[in-house]
Amino acid sequence: MSITHNDIGAVKALPLFEDLPPEALSDTIGHAVVRQHPIRTMLFVQGDDADRFFVLLGGWVKLFRQANNGAEAIIEVIGPGESFAEAAALGLGHYPVSAECATAVRLLEVPAEPFKKQLAADPELMLRIIASLSVRLKGFVRRNELLITRTASQRVAMFLLAFASECSEKGSGSVKLPYNKLLIAGRLGMKPETFSRALSELRQIGVNVSRSEVLIDDVRTVEQFANGGNA
Repeated sequence: MSITHNDIGAVKALPLFEDLPPEALSDTIGHAVVRQHPIRTMLFVQGDDADRFFVLLGGWVKLFRQANNGAEAIIEVIGPGESFAEAAALGLGHYPVSAECATAVRLLEVPAEPFKKQLAADPELMLRIIASLSVRLKGFVRRNELLITRTASQRVAMFLLAFASECSEKGSGSVKLPYNKLLIAGRLGMKPETFSRALSELRQIGVNVSRSEVLIDDVRTVEQFANGGNA
C-alpha cells in the first residue's frame, strides 16, 4: 500500500521527525511500507528479532508482556500519530514486549537497517531519537507516579479527560471509549471489576456510561476530582 500525503504529514508531526529536512524525511520513509491489519493481529511477539519500528497512522495497538504463568501485563496502548519499537529496532535487537492490534489499524513500517545507516550519517537525527525516547521514558515515570498517587476512580477520570477535548470546550458532552473496557482497565493498572466499580463511583460526579459512550455532565467537576477532589 502506497504512502499518502496525509501519511507523510503524520510522520512529519512526530517529535522524532519534526523539522527534519525534506531530503532526510524522504530517505527515512523511502524504505517504509504502509500496511493494514484487522483487530487482534499480532505484529510481533516478545523475543522476536526487531527488524523494524512502526508509526501508527490509525487505530490502537496494545504492547504487553507475558509472564511464565500466562498472565498478561499491559505496558502501553499506542494511539494514532505515535511511533513505537524504535529502541528495540535500533538498539536492543529484539522486541522486549509483544504487540497486538487492539482495533483495526493502519501502520507505517520502517525497516531498521536502512534507518541505522541513515542515523550513522546524520548525528542530528540520532539526537532526535535520543530525545524522543527520553520523552517517552518520562511518560512512563509519570504514569507509574499516577498509579501510586491516584485512586482507581481518579485514574479512570484522568483517562476519560484525555479524550474529552471537545467536551472541555463546551463544558459537557460525550466521549467514545477508544477501545474495549478490558484493555482500558489493564492500561490503568487495575482489574476489570475495579474499573467497573470506578465507573460506578464516577456517577456521583455526573459521569455515566452507556456501552462505549461516556456522558460527562460537567468537565470541570471531573477535572477537580481527578486532581484530588472528592466525589
